[in-house]
Amino acid sequence: MINEKANLKLKIADINFEINGLLKDDRFYKQAKEYATDFDKADFCVNIGITDSDIAMPEGKKLTDRLFDNWYITDSGLYAVCIADEVNNRVLARILCDVEGGVADIAILDIKKHYGMEITACTYNMLEILLHFLIVRYNGFVVHASSIAYKGTGLAFSAESGTGKSTHTALWLKNCPDDTVMLNDDKPIFRYFENDGWYIYGTPWAGTTGLNTNLKVPLKALVFLERSKTNSIRRLASAEVISRFFEAVISPMSDEITDKILELLGLLIEKSNVCLLKCNMENEAMETVKKFLYE
Repeated sequence: MINEKANLKLKIADINFEINGLLKDDRFYKQAKEYATDFDKADFCVNIGITDSDIAMPEGKKLTDRLFDNWYITDSGLYAVCIADEVNNRVLARILCDVEGGVADIAILDIKKHYGMEITACTYNMLEILLHFLIVRYNGFVVHASSIAYKGTGLAFSAESGTGKSTHTALWLKNCPDDTVMLNDDKPIFRYFENDGWYIYGTPWAGTTGLNTNLKVPLKALVFLERSKTNSIRRLASAEVISRFFEAVISPMSDEITDKILELLGLLIEKSNVCLLKCNMENEAMETVKKFLYE
């Protein structure tokens, strides 16, 4: 099975992805099986190749200035992202994305050969980066949150790592097991539909726990967490939401995407609940949310 490749047809957030050249021992292959489906036409096709040759940097305008991963728009109008080893001046992985054509090519350096490192997490990470970019074009975004479906509606709890997102959702699973399903413990997707409002989806990208369910439910609330000895919850005003929101959502890499995300944020505030929960990690914290949002 080592180095054996497979092609997958996946439906993630109601988008049909065809992914070709995926290693069967890759982390993403193991996580994505629950999302496998069949369809005649893909919305987006992704081709993956592992190479031991040098990967060329894209030629064009650089859109970001980060330490390891940077976005470009090429002279031919493709979007590109590169993960680089700047010490050795080498590209470790690159995505070339033809948005209008619905195709992306991912090239990954054989880091096992060059660095003695396992390659099984590379595709997982590159596909996540690609998804963060593409989902905005489907009126959505990826949120760093632990999320559950409670009585058929979605709750996403977002905070800085270590605050207690997963600990809080575990309270719901423990105390309301018949009504609660773990949707995604790290990176659910929010999508807006003009006639139906906001929905939240499970995804294969589920952090260290890997907990996720291939499920779509109407979004009840995005709840930001802060630690406190006592429990309280309130809706956030629009001005309060912006800074918290951009800490929870992948950083934009162009003015165009920034504008689109701000438009979606306005719809989220208008059409759903965005709240601040100050809480401890006791059952009362969960009951505070239930009473506020459901009773």
